[in-house]
Amino acid sequence: MRDYHIGASSLPARALGGLAALLAAAAIVFAGATREGELLNAGVRLLALLVLLLAAFRLSRIDLRTEWRRPLILAAAIAALPLIQLIPLPPLIWTHLPGRGEIVALYDAAGMPPPWHGLGLNPEGSLNAALALLPGLAMFLAIITVETRGRVFTALVAVAFALAGTLLGLVQVAEGPESALRFYDTTNPSSAVGFFSNRNHQASLQLVAMPLVTAVLAATFPNRRGWPSVPAMVIAAALLALLAVTTVLTDSRAGMVLYPPVVAACALILLRDRIPKLSGRVVLITLGGLIVFGGLLAGGALMSRPELVAELASDPRMAGLPTVSAEALRQLPFGAGLGAFDEIYRSRETIEGMQSAYLNHAHNDLLELWLEAGLPGLVLVGLFVVWFGRRSWDAWRTPGMDGVLACAGSIIVGALLLHSLVDYPLRTGAMSAMLGLGCGLLLPHPGQKAVVAAPAEDRPRIAGPSRRQALPGGTRVASWRPRRR
Repeated sequence: MRDYHIGASSLPARALGGLAALLAAAAIVFAGATREGELLNAGVRLLALLVLLLAAFRLSRIDLRTEWRRPLILAAAIAALPLIQLIPLPPLIWTHLPGRGEIVALYDAAGMPPPWHGLGLNPEGSLNAALALLPGLAMFLAIITVETRGRVFTALVAVAFALAGTLLGLVQVAEGPESALRFYDTTNPSSAVGFFSNRNHQASLQLVAMPLVTAVLAATFPNRRGWPSVPAMVIAAALLALLAVTTVLTDSRAGMVLYPPVVAACALILLRDRIPKLSGRVVLITLGGLIVFGGLLAGGALMSRPELVAELASDPRMAGLPTVSAEALRQLPFGAGLGAFDEIYRSRETIEGMQSAYLNHAHNDLLELWLEAGLPGLVLVGLFVVWFGRRSWDAWRTPGMDGVLACAGSIIVGALLLHSLVDYPLRTGAMSAMLGLGCGLLLPHPGQKAVVAAPAEDRPRIAGPSRRQALPGGTRVASWRPRRR
């Protein structure tokens, strides 16, 4: 027997909302690096595990909504992928997989029989990849099970710490490369990095903060009609301008390209209830026009910094992408295993492409995932993109504050996916948690009503003979009801 019903105020729901906010804050402050801060990352993952268990408990106590089933199955498949790579296989199987011939030759040269081994070439890397999914999965499960108030509170906490990181970045730039407020040894000494070690990941956080700022203000300061008030719009515009300026100060080329369309999408959140309802074709045309316009603005912002364009043209990371692509084809269909990029790239790096800088990732997460997870990884990414597109379409048609939060979620996920094409922000615990937050906001909470269908007069009529029959004039029609016995 259940202790509470859907939409009811309960201790697990309130505790889950508070823990989700705590996880957002901890991830932003302590999980901003991929190569340093192992103890801090471990602490964030332990907190994420606690949130995950509590969210699973709440899911077991409420009825699952229809909209939750497919994304929950997809999330389970994503979590299972690195674990499947850890399952030991007999030598008869794994030695015949593509890309394993050199390892077999090493065992033969040493006079040792090949042992049982998993699909992945780096078991420790696969295990670390499974643990790295905890912040995102925990945040996703927590957000879909809490009500609107808990979602707004979590978004507010994320915004507060993102703005704190932004202000910290301004101080770092003012103090110069020797600033003691840079918390990691491996960092960008002349850029605003905030709580992170990498300027690109700080730019990702500021891109995520833009729609969250807009959604929180729209939810906190509505007018009598439920629309965002004029003061809310003014404050949102000021904070968006601050975030845009500090994104430029990060010197992140991807951040400078992405922030104009993100700001434009945030403006649509504030004005969406005042824009007349349009057909799907008009929406697609408008969206395409906005993308082109945003691309032109982003290109102009990038071209205003010619030194960054020259740096991009000579960037050795771009020269390594053909090597990664060739090795990804050689490792099909199952890939080399999550976490194996470093060993694979070092063994395949050409003499011409060698450099003093350390290339720990491909700076293209889709390409790196193809190398490490093969076709299963690409299939999961494709299914996620399809789900994201459908949910984003529904988000912009959902009324009220829940619709505002869902629109913010669609912008967050879209910005992070685009940034992942030229970097690896989701490999940090902070951005993993923010992706989970965005995905959770895209889905309705337990007590949220479904989107009301179009009125009957707006629906197309089915052609065919009418079921009504003409009656002689003056005939009275009485309603007939079965007599109760």
